[in-house]
Amino acid sequence: MQVNFDHFNRPENPELSICNPNNTSLASIVSYSNLDIKPTFNGLSELSVNVYKYIRDKDIGIIDTSRACECYQYIALHRYIHVENLGYFIITQSTEKNDGINPYSDIKASSCELELNNRKIKIDAGNYKFYDPQFPSMSIMGKVLALCPTWSLGNIPQSVLNTYRSFDDTNQGIYTFLSNDIGKAFGCICDFDIENRVINVIDLNSEIESTDVFLTYNNVVKNLDINQTADNIITALTVSGSNDLSISEVNPLGTNYIVDFSYYKNTDWMSQSLIDAINTWEKKVSDNQAKLDSLLSVIKQHKTEFENLNNSLATLQSELKILEDEKSDLSSDGKDYSSVQAQINIKNTEISNKNNEIISKQTEINNDYSRLSNLQNSLKLENNFTANQYSELSNFIFENDYKNEYIEADSNYTYAQKQELQYALYADGLKKLKKICQPVSSFEIDCNNFLLIPEFNVFRDQFELGKIIHVETSPDNRVDMMLLQYEINYENKELKIKVSNQMKIHDRFTAYQEVYTKAAKANNTIAESKSTWDYAVKSGKIDDFEAFRTGALNATLNKVISSTNEDISIDNTGIHGRAKDPSTGKFEKEEMWLNKNNLLFSDDNFQTAKTALGKITLPNGKVVYGLVADAIVAGTIDAGTIDVIHLVADNITTGTLQSANGKYSLDMDTGEVNMKSGTFSGNISWPDSNGIEAGSIKYGGQAGLIISAGNGITFEGAGVSFPYHTPVYIGYLDVSDLRTNGIEGKTTQVGITRSDGSTRTLQFTNGILTDNDV
Repeated sequence: MQVNFDHFNRPENPELSICNPNNTSLASIVSYSNLDIKPTFNGLSELSVNVYKYIRDKDIGIIDTSRACECYQYIALHRYIHVENLGYFIITQSTEKNDGINPYSDIKASSCELELNNRKIKIDAGNYKFYDPQFPSMSIMGKVLALCPTWSLGNIPQSVLNTYRSFDDTNQGIYTFLSNDIGKAFGCICDFDIENRVINVIDLNSEIESTDVFLTYNNVVKNLDINQTADNIITALTVSGSNDLSISEVNPLGTNYIVDFSYYKNTDWMSQSLIDAINTWEKKVSDNQAKLDSLLSVIKQHKTEFENLNNSLATLQSELKILEDEKSDLSSDGKDYSSVQAQINIKNTEISNKNNEIISKQTEINNDYSRLSNLQNSLKLENNFTANQYSELSNFIFENDYKNEYIEADSNYTYAQKQELQYALYADGLKKLKKICQPVSSFEIDCNNFLLIPEFNVFRDQFELGKIIHVETSPDNRVDMMLLQYEINYENKELKIKVSNQMKIHDRFTAYQEVYTKAAKANNTIAESKSTWDYAVKSGKIDDFEAFRTGALNATLNKVISSTNEDISIDNTGIHGRAKDPSTGKFEKEEMWLNKNNLLFSDDNFQTAKTALGKITLPNGKVVYGLVADAIVAGTIDAGTIDVIHLVADNITTGTLQSANGKYSLDMDTGEVNMKSGTFSGNISWPDSNGIEAGSIKYGGQAGLIISAGNGITFEGAGVSFPYHTPVYIGYLDVSDLRTNGIEGKTTQVGITRSDGSTRTLQFTNGILTDNDV
């Protein structure tokens, strides 16, 4: 806590100002009295103050009625009072009073998180993550912040951040929702920073920070009121979850109840012999915990293997049905089905063998449970105490029931998932019992206001709501409790402190009660932990959807028939869909197949696939995620790679077009064409500036390749050569150097046949053309 001191080390009252809801300061509050501030942990903080109309000289007490305080005109409900070094308070009540000398307004205000109730959060039933920075609108806190843009999120423990919870339809004030439903669902407290409008989140399972604040009668304590409520002490708690979820299998006692006698385990209540017997029994339970966990791990393994065997059996039975349907179709058509019958015989043998494996595995599981039963029986209460001891102990068994309806195991969950939930329920029960197996203690302390004494700066700097402080209750006794509330009256400088072993004032079994009439909870039901990722487990939390995907879906490996004509089968190869022709009763050839990374469609019972979506291997061996189909109709396709057989498009914007075999490519940026092999069909023509054909290349059948150009053809560079004995037809030839293969350096004549059939003779001397008409 921050306090300002003047030059003489006297504490200064905090500066107050009246503001609009957007924090704009309208005026300072300069003339006030009876300022009382009550900061509260996990609840609304309160402020009361008398604000005067006229300025009063604080030294001589003279009231100047000619000088009205500017702030007085702004006093109104829903305006805010800002307290220096603390934050903003909403004016909830204002009563104007007049003593005949200086009128004043008696103001009551609540901390500004109450403004969150001005907006209602409306969400549809479903699973929501606490907060997702990348996709905030998909998370519960993202939806809250969208409605309350002046607030932001501060510290969020990872254990809460990545947790999912299931809600029913919700329509209620946001502050109520955060203080009640969010706290219950995610096991956390929303701690509101009313100075900066920041919501910090505290995990209820986290360790509470301890301080060095130690209040004794020798330093600051003046009076101490201790309030203990022992009416509802529970030492034996029967724990259950939804859908008859039980803890008996993971409980060392093998029962649905757990016990804790720690409060009564002293000679003020029990005989020493009973105390010794309880200690011996507790050590026995502790020593066998590892053995129990190991045995439960073996059971989980064998149960998982048993489920896998049954899943395999379901697959074989599904495959058998397909064969029997095929046999039925062949038989109806009068066709030979001997080949199919042979496959049916093999499949029946496989099913028989699988049934034998299942029977063998069930025997193993029965043996496991026999060992578990023996171990748990050895740890039960009634088997570890003499008749006299058990009779005495029965006087301290105060039993009650606890049901956590938010921990639920559906019928399609695997055994491993159910065991995980049993551990979660068991741990939750232990946590509940620890709170209620002892009296609720709360202390109200009147003390010298050390917060306003300069020498207590160490205490003042660590004095923070929600942290542990230490209080001397007697010369030989000290308690460590959480600071829940303190109240400072700046008129008489009094300080009152409330601490408790609970996390909320007047909190017992019914945590998160209403803390303010305006924050009354609307009718709403929250369904926590409707999915497996919702629960705290022995080693932490299941925080994402993957646990559900690889669990419940893999567990549901049995056939589901969705309607009379549609046949949907789910087995360990994936989800298969097909339909019967209603006119013939036979299965159609069109099928669908979905596995972990592919969705396939076929029109020939998967002799081939017509469409594939998901993980795909390209012809060059590269593996990508994409779509392969006979046709794709789309407005825009944006992809790194597109492989097509036939492409029709109004507009193509790309870097390079390349054939599937890589032998042909067209660079759209440079215009470069590369063709390693293949054939070319059609004509290529070039128009002149008037659009008239100026040249062309075409295939002329027996005439070969015909190159025509209105202005002739010019060969540059090394020239042009033609294969030996290949006819070359040239309308007009103008060359500076003509060479023919085989006569270089020789003197000879070469005959030329023109396109019109006439002939000419060329004279070469030493390989050089010397006469063109011999």
